[in-house]
Amino acid sequence: MGNISTKELTIMGLLTALVTVSTIAITIPIPATGGYLNLGDSFIFLAAIVFGWRYGLVAGGLGAALADLLVAPAYVIPTLIVKGVMGFIVGKIADNDNDNLFNYRNLTAIIIGAVWMALGYYIAQTIMLGNFKTPLVEFGPNVLQGLIGALIFFPMALAIKKSKILK
Repeated sequence: MGNISTKELTIMGLLTALVTVSTIAITIPIPATGGYLNLGDSFIFLAAIVFGWRYGLVAGGLGAALADLLVAPAYVIPTLIVKGVMGFIVGKIADNDNDNLFNYRNLTAIIIGAVWMALGYYIAQTIMLGNFKTPLVEFGPNVLQGLIGALIFFPMALAIKKSKILK
C-alpha cells in the first residue's frame, strides 16, 4: 500500500470502526448457515466510493472481520477476504472523482460488489458446511443486503459531501 500518512491511517481506522459498529448494531440471524444480515455494507461503500479502494479494502475487510469476531467467530477469515475484496472491487470500479455520487459507475460498482459478496460467502459456506445446497439460503439475502446498503449509502454520502466535512 506504500506510505500511508497519519491522516489516511486515522480515516481508515475510523471507517473500520464504523463498519464494525454498523455491522453488529442490527443483525438478522440466518440459522441454517450461522450467518447474519447487517447494515455494515453501507459504510464499506462509503469507504470505497468516497475515499477510494484502499479504504474500502481495509475498512471492509478488517471492520467486518472484527464484527464477526464478536458475533460469528467462525466467519472471521472468510469475512476478512470477502468484505475486503468487496471494498476493493467497489473502490476500483467507482467514480470517486465525480461530485455526483449517484451515477452509473457507482451503482454498477455496488451491484458487482454485492454479487461478489454473495458469491464469496456462498463459496466459503460451501467449504465450511460441506455441501452446495444449504449456502443457497443466503445468496439472495446477501445480494439484498448489499442493495439495502446502497440505499443507506447514497443519502448518507450525499449528506457528507454536502456538509463539506471532507474539504
